Amino acid sequence: MMILLYFCLLPFTTLSFADSFKSSIFDMTHHQGQWIVRFANGRTGFLTSGNSLPSQYRPNLMFDIDLDDELKIKSLRPQAQVISESMEATSLVGLQDEDYRPTILQDEAVAKSLFQTLNSNYQRHSECSDRAHVWSWELFNRHNLRTEKVFVFFTASYINRYRFKWWFHVAPLVSVKNKDTPQKYVFDYVFLPSPKSIREWTNLFVYTKKECKMTTRFSEYDHNPQIEDCYLMTSPMYLWTPVDLMDQEVYDRIKKNFSLPDIKSAYGQAF
Repeated sequence: MMILLYFCLLPFTTLSFADSFKSSIFDMTHHQGQWIVRFANGRTGFLTSGNSLPSQYRPNLMFDIDLDDELKIKSLRPQAQVISESMEATSLVGLQDEDYRPTILQDEAVAKSLFQTLNSNYQRHSECSDRAHVWSWELFNRHNLRTEKVFVFFTASYINRYRFKWWFHVAPLVSVKNKDTPQKYVFDYVFLPSPKSIREWTNLFVYTKKECKMTTRFSEYDHNPQIEDCYLMTSPMYLWTPVDLMDQEVYDRIKKNFSLPDIKSAYGQAF
């Protein structure tokens, strides 16, 4: 993963912007003469190679970001606020949880019924990772349903070609009995009217309709972003953001429980 170690305050150059939001910076990827900035909230922004960000990089520093209608970064203002670490030591184990097994529902009718129980009181501009985390928590807490998460990651080439505003999307993934191999259904109340297959879900975002490559390693997507249009990863329901996927691979640790500070934060930001 490429992390640029230099940041600066970009000048305010216009009176209006296509979009504004707050986020920390996940990293930056250089592609075809420009930087694609991946923000921690899943958004993307563009800088030409001539622009630099020369101030010391701090992964937990929040920014006020303004983008124009082509997703070019017009203003990037660091805040005094620093993100606090909510991960508790008791939520981590030293080795990957090999025993995690999602609940297998009896049939699709049960899945459709549970889909209708998803919390629909989300904020309009909420982030997918927060919504997915709350939905997974409520399905477990209220129905004792152990779900998975499914992440779709969009490559730099895809983001650049379509000026795509997101670099990842995530939703709960539910298993339904189907002969020898359970059928997987995505629960995404914002974009789907009912449970749908992973391919039906990704087709909503991948304009080429190209199948996303499945991987078990975040680094396969992160280190080779030009090869495919998109990558897919699944995880236990406890993982919240791509940072958790990175921790799992790089540090051999994975969350084995829901972290209550994470749940509280997800509710506060999305509902």
